[in-house]
Amino acid sequence: MEKYHNKELSWLSFNHRVLMEAYDKTNSLYERIKFLSIYDSNLEEFLRNKLGALKRSAEIQNYADGYSRDGVKKILSKIQRIVVKGIEESLRILNEDIIAELKSENIFILNQNDARKDEYKNELDSYFRSHILTYLKPKVILNNYEDDNYTFENIPYLFLRLHKGDADYFGIVNIPANKLQRFYTLKCPNRYCYLFIDDIIRKNLDFVFKDYEIMEAISFKFVQDESLNIEDEFSGNLVEKVKNQLNTKKDTPTNITYQSNASEGAIKFLKKYFKVKSKDMVPGGVYQSLKDLVQLPNPVAPELDWVPIKKVPYPVFERNECIFKKIDLNDHLLHFPYHSYKYVLRFFNEASINPEVKEIRVTLYRVGKNSAIANALISAVQNGKKVIVFMEIKAREDEAHNIYWAEEMEKAGVTVIYSMPELKVHAKMVLVVKETETSGEEYYAYLSTGNFNEHTAKYYSDFGLLTSKKKLTKGVLKTFDHIYKKRPLVNLGEILVTKINLKKRFIRLIENEMRFFAEGKPAQIIIKVNNLEEKDFIDKLYEAANAGVEIYLLVRSICCFNVRQVKSHNVRVIRIVDSYLEHARVFYFRNQGKEIIYMSSADLMQRNIDGRVEIAFPILKKQLRKKVFRILQLHINDNQKAVEIDHKLRNIKITSTGKDVRAQYQTPYVLENNSEDIVNETLIPMV
Repeated sequence: MEKYHNKELSWLSFNHRVLMEAYDKTNSLYERIKFLSIYDSNLEEFLRNKLGALKRSAEIQNYADGYSRDGVKKILSKIQRIVVKGIEESLRILNEDIIAELKSENIFILNQNDARKDEYKNELDSYFRSHILTYLKPKVILNNYEDDNYTFENIPYLFLRLHKGDADYFGIVNIPANKLQRFYTLKCPNRYCYLFIDDIIRKNLDFVFKDYEIMEAISFKFVQDESLNIEDEFSGNLVEKVKNQLNTKKDTPTNITYQSNASEGAIKFLKKYFKVKSKDMVPGGVYQSLKDLVQLPNPVAPELDWVPIKKVPYPVFERNECIFKKIDLNDHLLHFPYHSYKYVLRFFNEASINPEVKEIRVTLYRVGKNSAIANALISAVQNGKKVIVFMEIKAREDEAHNIYWAEEMEKAGVTVIYSMPELKVHAKMVLVVKETETSGEEYYAYLSTGNFNEHTAKYYSDFGLLTSKKKLTKGVLKTFDHIYKKRPLVNLGEILVTKINLKKRFIRLIENEMRFFAEGKPAQIIIKVNNLEEKDFIDKLYEAANAGVEIYLLVRSICCFNVRQVKSHNVRVIRIVDSYLEHARVFYFRNQGKEIIYMSSADLMQRNIDGRVEIAFPILKKQLRKKVFRILQLHINDNQKAVEIDHKLRNIKITSTGKDVRAQYQTPYVLENNSEDIVNETLIPMV
């Protein structure tokens, strides 16, 4: 029996939970299509990033998590089986469920046979020649398979077996899903018709490869290893190293997904051409990149679509009064996306024009493409403020956006501090420094569990705290001084920082609950994170659970905690996948009824705890703690979208035995009032 679950296998368990939502007919039809798209997008990211790094580790003597080289190979074999099974399952959902249900609503996804019908010929030929042909990159390859000039992207392709005269050739042509909408709307009387652009290209292959007889055309997807492999992060210019990696052609595949009815000749070519092994070949459907299903139009919207969750105004900020005066009076806890992100944008905007504000400091990790926050910081400089931005460059898949905005802000006069070569900054914090004639310097902080990204704030469930409490702003200032001026991290007030006091404090709080239980007092821990992987924390949680402490682990994604290591039934490991992506990190300790609640930017992963600058901040106001506890209770009581993770990493649906509880849909009612009827004070019993 493994003491800890493998994190890659655990992640695949999470992604299967996403796929379960595509099955779930309590969701609207287009919500199910969305989840099918998310499943495929998640899987592609896994293959491009995590799997590439894992395969490289199989070539060295020891894997980072302590596995032997043979152990890594066994995990890779399990991953391959799970990936193949998952793709088969996703195709079955699409072909047997979703397409059939779309037809029942008079919505049709046509295929290549339909595309060849005479009634559509002129329309499709015209669209192909005027729109699609612009972006096609056809290539004929000789029998020797040697070709170094074709650059592959993360889009679908068609492979062709060609014949001309007495010779056989091979061809490749892209499906420009990165340039065009994946679906073309056909003009069909009395029904709604859509066609993958793949089928329009297939119909016109004889036009693209005019001199060749087309013997076979199958779809495939070249999945590149895009994990940044910077061997030396401790010397030289890290920004330039990241730029070079982004600009370098990545031609190392983690796998090839191909149309399952491909001939042996086609499979042989793909293996030899891309220099991959049979275990790297994954059979799939006629259409690769099902993540593009999210682009399928809904012609009868809002019918068949997602029913939005209720939004909650934050009354204090709805009045047109100075936001800093409101923060002077009280701490304010926002919960996105139930609350609007406009309140955060207002904080930045007011800081940029307030004449008393002298300085703004902020950490940026994932910057939006059209970032209102970056523009507000540029405006602040133009208004005479000193602005210091710590820009994390090593933010997977957002490196290019971050570099772009860092350079734009530098041009405007913002002081930009780039990634510390030996340490990644993942903390989400803002410090605004005001200077008044009466009080001198005053500090205001915004501390968050999520990125400063107004786009993802619409879909990611996060908390953000606005405060002027010295117990908190003092530690935030010290943390910025550490990042900016390399000053030591001491006298942090109530702020916890990784590598300094965060781990020690959380371990001590767990031990306190063990002591309370030993004294015959109630003891309870609730931890809500994206990922739980750090072994010291897991070991301490095993110890606390076996000592009798009641523990609830709300873990959305990777969970290496194995319930088999706990002898009693006082632990529940819960995963919720619903309309919003659960992203907040919250740590609750009963503490003899004087509850302690921290929120954090940090997941409980070794890379977060030991290799990043992360912070955790307490919720000091009792009324806010009570509200957070009620929200945690909703998650624990959820019997609609919650599952329990068992010792085999299976997602076990929770059977509803009473009132239906769906945490995300009931959270707004907790936020807008203090009614005791929203959720019972007593948690449901252990099972």
